[in-house]
Amino acid sequence: TEHNEDICHGLIAFNHLQDIEPEFQIIYDTQGWYSFRRYFLGLYPKNAEFYIEECRKYFPNLEFHNNTISTIKSIIKSFPNKVIYHLAALNDKFKESQDGIRNRQQVLDHFSGNCSLDEKASLEGHAERKPFFTFDFINDEGVKQNVCCEPHLKLCRSDAPGDNTYYQNRIYFHEGFENIRKNKILIGHIGEHINFN
Repeated sequence: TEHNEDICHGLIAFNHLQDIEPEFQIIYDTQGWYSFRRYFLGLYPKNAEFYIEECRKYFPNLEFHNNTISTIKSIIKSFPNKVIYHLAALNDKFKESQDGIRNRQQVLDHFSGNCSLDEKASLEGHAERKPFFTFDFINDEGVKQNVCCEPHLKLCRSDAPGDNTYYQNRIYFHEGFENIRKNKILIGHIGEHINFN
């Protein structure tokens, strides 16, 4: 059970084990490995550069814009677990809500309910604001492609017990394109609500 920001221990098991605590430290498969690493990243985020580099490893269905390293700095100390929870939902569950029948907002509503998010994921309501959350991602041809990361998840409550403050933090993302990293979900911003002034 010994762990700190430099070391953690887990148990790799080929068969189900009972009565082993803590359960999160038993790794049965790849998903268990991701959960194990995400758990400790939430506990020990260190700094923004480390945190985003680790996210790139343990959220294989997400593509992080380098912008996220600077934007997460303002919330990294108070929201590391909340960010992990929302990124895990995007990585592990978002594609399940894209059934080809639901429109974009319906996909976000279904996803929000399916993942028990604090608040519903939503779209930006003002077209004139879209340039503020448009980011350039490198496509498969090596060319910068502007991507409007309009959908966003709301990070309204910090990790601190007893903190009842309502925050305006966001994860801005795009559902992905076939020609950018094989349709990974694109993360453009993690941090405070983008100021449009």
